[in-house]
Amino acid sequence: MRGSGTIWQVTNLPGPKAAELTCGGADFTAWRVIDDSTIEVQSDIDHHVFRVSTGHHGRAAAAFPSQADESAAGRPGSAVKSLYVPADGAGSSCCG
Repeated sequence: MRGSGTIWQVTNLPGPKAAELTCGGADFTAWRVIDDSTIEVQSDIDHHVFRVSTGHHGRAAAAFPSQADESAAGRPGSAVKSLYVPADGAGSSCCG
């Protein structure tokens, strides 16, 4: 499976049209807006670090306390970690 293409979505985003994505610290452009709160990302299956920035500085970490790092919970702009298990799908390679 590693190296195979996949497509996945990020939901409940505030203003996805203004989103900026990076993968491994580099600009990432293989994504599109699906609706008013969702983007779809094309990638390959591998270990990548994606960052989705929307410019929103709410309490995202507090919304998912079971997934957030305890020390970051409740801090605006804190990262929320989750395990992603991709389904089969076609996509383009990310990060090399």
